[in-house]
Amino acid sequence: LQYSDASGDGCAPVSWDALVPGVLELLTDAGPGGIGLANLKHVFCTRFGKQISETALGYAKLSELLGDSRLRDLCEIRLQDSGYVVV
Repeated sequence: LQYSDASGDGCAPVSWDALVPGVLELLTDAGPGGIGLANLKHVFCTRFGKQISETALGYAKLSELLGDSRLRDLCEIRLQDSGYVVV
């Protein structure tokens, strides 16, 4: 049985224990250009089969989730010409 959510991507919700190392791995692989904020959830689900749900983790916005003490030392959000990126 595969998890199904409203977005239809089939990814089960991620826990904090999997989110932190997953974000670190994605950003390490992405290099200095980072990952577009709008693409982070999709890339995470594709790579790890887990959905980043900021509301399930206690936040209203993805940007607020990334500012949590467990993640803020690993990444930051920057505005670039192409939009917001996570680096």
